[in-house]
Amino acid sequence: MFLRLFLLAGLAVSLIAPAAHAAIVGDASVPYSATRIVTVNGKIYEGKVFHIPGKQRHDADIKGIPMVFILDIADGTGTVMLSALSSYI
Repeated sequence: MFLRLFLLAGLAVSLIAPAAHAAIVGDASVPYSATRIVTVNGKIYEGKVFHIPGKQRHDADIKGIPMVFILDIADGTGTVMLSALSSYI
């Protein structure tokens, strides 16, 4: 069980790492929030997106584990918070 959570956290980091070097699509000049629905290999992942110019927060629940991804566009950094595991990356 712990190994699965560790691998899932590693996957989350690998998703954030390339985003730090790429341009963020939708860096709007006005704040907004929205419901985000992503389909990958037939699986649906739904979550919330919060945006202010230069920063984005993505809330997701992947395999029952709540995750928060915070992207700082100006710094080119990202943080993944796993509250269920009392961890952040």
